[in-house]
Amino acid sequence: MRICCLVCFLILASFLSRSQNAIDTSSYEYHLNLGQEYNLAYQFPESIKEIEVAISIAKKEHNLERQLNAEVSLAELMRRTQNYLTGLDILYAQDEYKKHPKIHVRRLGRMAALYSEGAFFPETFSSDVDVEDSIKAFLKEAITISVINNFEDEEAGLSNELGSFLRRKENLKESLPYLRRSAELYMELKDTVNYVRPMMRLMENCILSSNMQRFDSIAEGLLLITN
Repeated sequence: MRICCLVCFLILASFLSRSQNAIDTSSYEYHLNLGQEYNLAYQFPESIKEIEVAISIAKKEHNLERQLNAEVSLAELMRRTQNYLTGLDILYAQDEYKKHPKIHVRRLGRMAALYSEGAFFPETFSSDVDVEDSIKAFLKEAITISVINNFEDEEAGLSNELGSFLRRKENLKESLPYLRRSAELYMELKDTVNYVRPMMRLMENCILSSNMQRFDSIAEGLLLITN
């Protein structure tokens, strides 16, 4: 019995050793992934530290694509920790994003989010900054790039974001095509979880425009999906 237990222990120890050796703890991927895990766990100081290490590694490797990708992640962490201007400084610092469309789309989305949330704090922006126009410009540019490059998932999310923003600003008519496009794309992608989001915004539009017949029709469809 003891011999059997010893053999099992040695096999497990050998397996764990090989698994640890397979992970390169000095790599860009390791620190970026670890930073994202800390982010999901709301351990923001640790997450920022790991993302900064990933950026440093990308710079040493002269890999601009990786550097830009990690910098967008760092800017998103600045949003989550309410350091809005620092986040924007990070995203404005580089002018090479257009060479990497998917990262550029992600960057523009994060810029819109930083402006949107930062606007809740009067000290963030000076009075001459038109926050609403900036948000719309960032999201529309991101949507255009997504359409050109067939980034359907990104286009769906950004369309929902822009449609929701316009609806909050009571531009109901202008919000409709974006919300409908978002819902259409999510249905094509068979992403029913996210499909519900723009459809709920459309239901809110129906309430505001007193179109209860359309409201009931959407509600019936969503009930079938959620059930």
